[in-house]
Amino acid sequence: MPLCTGAAPPEAFGRGGSAYRGRTFHARDRPAPALMATLTLQNVPDDLHRRLKERAERNRRSIDREAVRLLEEAVRAPQPEKDEAWEQATALRERLAARGFKPLTAEEVQEAIEQGRP
Repeated sequence: MPLCTGAAPPEAFGRGGSAYRGRTFHARDRPAPALMATLTLQNVPDDLHRRLKERAERNRRSIDREAVRLLEEAVRAPQPEKDEAWEQATALRERLAARGFKPLTAEEVQEAIEQGRP
């Protein structure tokens, strides 16, 4: 039978179980963990990694757990329906037009893209 491990010295482990905060329990006392996917992030900017690490420390979590928590919050956040998003974009355009801003044409966007690339 597999043993559950805790933050206790080896001599604290009883036969067939483990000690955790003065309580001995067996692996069969807890449900088996579900299989979870693994996500590997590459090219994480140093500043982002530093801020994530600081946030994880403040929340007493590992960087992995903090990243999962933030992803859960982002995915759980309500996303506007397509029609609602279109209405919001239209209202924003109208507010900007009232202040004298005009939208860029497709040609102006393409020109800006080309100027920003070698």
